[in-house]
Amino acid sequence: MCDTMRPTLKLVLSTPLTPTEAYLELKKQPRWFLVFTLIAVASAACVVLSMPFTRQVALMSLSGILANDQLESAVSLSERVQYLAVLVAPVGLLGKWLLAAAFLYAFSVILDVHDLQFRQVFAAVVHAEIVLMVMSGVNVLLLYLKGPVAMKSPIDLQSVAGLDILLSDAPANVPLFVLLNGINPFSVWYIVILSTGMSVMTGLSKFKSGMMVTILWLIGLGCQFGVAAIGNSFRLALNG
Repeated sequence: MCDTMRPTLKLVLSTPLTPTEAYLELKKQPRWFLVFTLIAVASAACVVLSMPFTRQVALMSLSGILANDQLESAVSLSERVQYLAVLVAPVGLLGKWLLAAAFLYAFSVILDVHDLQFRQVFAAVVHAEIVLMVMSGVNVLLLYLKGPVAMKSPIDLQSVAGLDILLSDAPANVPLFVLLNGINPFSVWYIVILSTGMSVMTGLSKFKSGMMVTILWLIGLGCQFGVAAIGNSFRLALNG
């Protein structure tokens, strides 16, 4: 148990610029299930703790559309959907990590990396997710500091600031908010951590590893922007 936890603890406790030792140990023993369990439990806790705030946002968003007798039913339904999402979230996490690891593994092969095991790349991706787990925890803490009454729109649920601070009217352009908010200190930390991990696993330079990880991150950010754009179009159509 101690040997399993050691790389994980070093990644959490070390600075973003010095996780090389932890990844060297992880390369020898690419274990990931314990970290997966930790992240799944923490993610579920963040969703549950955020529910008073998502409820307030749902009330604010639907109050002008539904009658009072329909409003409570709709909000209760959204809460049940969130609980269901908690149950299926681990499968979603595994799917996301598998896609990310497959992309990085294929990119590494294209760059002529030899003797690389897929499970090493997968373990690196899983452990880097600790950074995003910390970001979720910080976001929940900031929500409680603000209080539910401060929640006016869905963008208020994201309290970790990024380049979205440059927007003068974020609610008027939700997709752009999502895009700019994704560029924040935690995303930079994530890129640094995973780039270092890929450099250790593949033997590539930090520049090439950083290039791979940055492309992967940009693809993910682009997907978030696309989903936000579709959701925004649907919301505008619903509001008439």
